[in-house]
Amino acid sequence: MSRESFSKIRESHKKTDDGLTCAPIGFIMDEIEPHCVYTADEMLLEGLKLAGYKEERVANWKEKSKVDKFRSRYGSVPVVLCEIWEDLQTTEDLETRIPPKKLKLNYYLMAHHFLKRYPVETERESAYQSTAKTQREWVWYYVNKIGRLHIEKIGWGEEEEGDDIWVCTVDGTMSQAYEQMHPDIAKDPAMFDFKHHTAGYNTEIVLSIFRSQVLQFRPAEKAGDWPDRVIFRDNGGLRDKLRATEKKCIADGGYHAKEDNDVLSTPNGHDHPSVRKFKSRALKRHENFNSMLKSFKCCDDTHRHGQFRLQECITAVVVICQYQMENGNPLWNIYAGDM
Repeated sequence: MSRESFSKIRESHKKTDDGLTCAPIGFIMDEIEPHCVYTADEMLLEGLKLAGYKEERVANWKEKSKVDKFRSRYGSVPVVLCEIWEDLQTTEDLETRIPPKKLKLNYYLMAHHFLKRYPVETERESAYQSTAKTQREWVWYYVNKIGRLHIEKIGWGEEEEGDDIWVCTVDGTMSQAYEQMHPDIAKDPAMFDFKHHTAGYNTEIVLSIFRSQVLQFRPAEKAGDWPDRVIFRDNGGLRDKLRATEKKCIADGGYHAKEDNDVLSTPNGHDHPSVRKFKSRALKRHENFNSMLKSFKCCDDTHRHGQFRLQECITAVVVICQYQMENGNPLWNIYAGDM
């Protein structure tokens, strides 16, 4: 469904008895069932109410204070959660689309809170009026659904198909995990990351240098077996993609290898000063995105749930960060200023 359609929905929405803002039946399109949307102001108030703030108290706050408290709990400004909520109901991918009977705003907000704050179940159960089992099931349901939006939100575009040779930056980001038992030795070498000297999982992120867009990513591979260069060179990975399109990516020195010079551009002492500065700006910009990911504690704290669940969490957070970049928080322009 187009954004123009949503504009019409917003203009004519109506509230139901349970507080949901539902689109009139007349706006059902392409066999999509009736859906419920929230304005940013409504999402803000619902989120603060779920957090335990009383309406009388919230009414006395400045708008900035409301948004700051919302963002500190759910990781994003309200409009981002509104966009994701809408897209989960209107996506063309049937496995991603949430049917009306499973639209539970409270659990949707809990999923964002889980990704942002990564609370243990005892903390979460005491904060919300439902059992730990119920919360667990619904939170993982929504985390999975949010992550599945990567099918539509993450990918290469026409901007990366032009005459420019450099099209992207690549970097790995590590998430710590608890040591896993090994049958023969004290520590599992497949999990151990020598760069950070801890067990964990490595995630590859590829960003466009032309726009605020994640082009592709590979979440949560065992850090010992899958360091940055190994993921980059894996069959069907970024190296193959770049060779097929005759493009190059910018990466830090950890990726350097002579056999990859046709697709990799790393910091080089022989570079012209303007080229050196361009590469530096591109890599710093990528670090900014990594910081966006790590602002979600499910990606930054020691992970408790195993590899599969971490892959789900990171996928959902990458999608959320993409929505953030599209809604008021873009990455800075590498080309801006004096090169």
